[in-house]
Amino acid sequence: ADTSTKQESFSAKVEGTFVATRALENLELDFEGNQISNVWVDDRMVQTKRNGSSLVVPVGPKGGTPSRAKGSLFRVRVEYTGKFFQADGLDPNDFEKFGGLMAMHKNRAGRTIYDSLNWPSKARRWLPLREHPRDGALVSWTITFPKQWTVVANGRHVETKDAGAGSRTWRYESLQSMLTYDFHLAAY
Repeated sequence: ADTSTKQESFSAKVEGTFVATRALENLELDFEGNQISNVWVDDRMVQTKRNGSSLVVPVGPKGGTPSRAKGSLFRVRVEYTGKFFQADGLDPNDFEKFGGLMAMHKNRAGRTIYDSLNWPSKARRWLPLREHPRDGALVSWTITFPKQWTVVANGRHVETKDAGAGSRTWRYESLQSMLTYDFHLAAY
């Protein structure tokens, strides 16, 4: 995260492993906003399309076959940048405007906190994913912030290490499937 400006930005890589539950030409991920740099399917870069709040990823395997066979596994990696949602001064009960990956510069203690609020369907504001209650997922986080920040996220704390340039990287793993609106991270 770049916390040096008033409108903080972040860069991210999200990688997911999927199972085709039917023959599949495209995977539609729920994803709003953000600037996509690259999308990979397995080890191949692909061209995606935006369809409203969906990111359409062609998942046909190498070799010209247009679709994945039912039952096949494949990996999708999305590399992108985005901006933290500025939550200062907004009513937290206004669910249309409030939520996603947020920066609050004056929380109740007068300090800045970076926080996610994904319920009921706000994870798509900062994570490319399948955001449906029947689509649970495991999550592993690798989060880098300036050294003076503490980061917490879902799962077991696996590691904290210096990342150079005054930053620190935190790793968490949750090996139990959960709904994506339960994904959470905070830095304070």
